[in-house]
Amino acid sequence: MVASTCNSSRLQGVHAGVEVLRVAQPADSVVARLVHERGDWLLRCAYLLTRSRDAALDLTQDTLARAWTARERVEAADHPDRYVLRIMLNLHRTTSRRSRLREVELLEAQGLAAAADPVAAVDEQHRIAHGLALLSDRQRSVLVLRYWADFDDAAIADVIGCRRATVRSLAARGMAALKSHLEAAE
Repeated sequence: MVASTCNSSRLQGVHAGVEVLRVAQPADSVVARLVHERGDWLLRCAYLLTRSRDAALDLTQDTLARAWTARERVEAADHPDRYVLRIMLNLHRTTSRRSRLREVELLEAQGLAAAADPVAAVDEQHRIAHGLALLSDRQRSVLVLRYWADFDDAAIADVIGCRRATVRSLAARGMAALKSHLEAAE
């Protein structure tokens, strides 16, 4: 259902794509509010993790389906968005373990400021996407949560299920590897 409603080249339309879940839920459900308020954000996080529009749509839909199944736990969580992100990360890890062959696609310019040179901006996005693809799943997850979701170390540790020191270590090593790749690509 999501793929048929999200035919544009941008990562838009997650609300329309998950409308089926929202309609089936009570209006006061935490999961319904997450879909309405954070649906685009979840889709973008999924895209940064998977680097594929179709895989991001699938991951977001699977995440929301699991969140609906576990809605009592989601509603009982102190931070429901973190709980749903943990579901997403676990699903992504499971999926990526099954299939190690990954495609690196161009990041879409959704949410990015217009660049003076659009070609250079696309090239930069491609280099970043390729660099992220070379990182381990945990390093990539930490960088996405820190720089895209704007989570602090405590929130990332909560989502990933590790200590804050581990988050800082993964972030430092991930950034060093990404920087090294970007410098080598120049």
